[in-house]
Amino acid sequence: MVALREAPRLHGLPSADGAGHTPGWCGYGGLPLVIEGVASEWAAVGRWTAEHLVERCGAERVTAFVTDESMQGTVLQQVNKSVTASFAEIVRHIFGIERRDPDLAYYLRVEPGMPVYEELSADFEIPDIGHEFNPQWSGIWMGQAGNATPFHNDQWHGLLFQISGRKRYTMVHPFDAVQLQRNWRPAAKYDLAHAEVLAEDAPELAGLEQCYQGILSPGEVLYVPPFWMHQVVTIDDGNISMPIRFNTTQSPDVSLFQFSQRSCLRDLTNQPVYDTDTIVEFLRTNRAHFAAREREFVEALLEVRKLDIAPATLLAAVAQ
Repeated sequence: MVALREAPRLHGLPSADGAGHTPGWCGYGGLPLVIEGVASEWAAVGRWTAEHLVERCGAERVTAFVTDESMQGTVLQQVNKSVTASFAEIVRHIFGIERRDPDLAYYLRVEPGMPVYEELSADFEIPDIGHEFNPQWSGIWMGQAGNATPFHNDQWHGLLFQISGRKRYTMVHPFDAVQLQRNWRPAAKYDLAHAEVLAEDAPELAGLEQCYQGILSPGEVLYVPPFWMHQVVTIDDGNISMPIRFNTTQSPDVSLFQFSQRSCLRDLTNQPVYDTDTIVEFLRTNRAHFAAREREFVEALLEVRKLDIAPATLLAAVAQ
């Protein structure tokens, strides 16, 4: 039975202790949270209208991702084309003031170090949560209605600050990842191609044990715990949010994470098996399972990147 619910709400970020550590995330059980009373205090909320943004940074050149209905509005940097234009042109398109092409949707990521980001940085503040700020995966994201980031997981503490417009989030516990991805094509499992964007009442969500879903409004912050699967859909034009990421003390070793969650070893862990022959058979099955996953990945990689080599040939080279 699905446990579909809105993420719990919290007022203010968990405070760091005297040593600079933040026990708060663990104290909330590693759950997604909607945080109030933080972004709502920023000057960016309410100030960043299209007119204001164009006045401050309109002449700067920026590059936006391009998507359309055939891709379900998906924004995934591995698969999307891009367009370069003035910041003013991109903003007017995203806000629906003047569409450069009515059949295309734009999604702009402004990263730290870019002139637009540095100019607008006076209107927000990177919070101190007791973890190291990771600028590489942070920034200002601007999009229009229908933009969607399909299900994926990240390896850090993520805070999504909503500046204007609304976003619909759907979050799935890491232990439910296998069930969620059961019918995905291999290329989507490995982020070589985009996954399908799921409707809020999709049957794929019905069999999950922990699934959180809701609307993020201006001035609110969504906390995305490490490794949680999440999908985010933009509801309206002129949508602006800021993902701010912090390094986690949890293991960022994705291969280890997949080894523990997507293998047969959990079956062995969860059963009182003491017979060595049975244990050997479990391990043999697990090894075959991972060999099959490796082949599945290689086949998807060669297909997506259109490489003229047979999967068996590539795998044989690995074995040498």
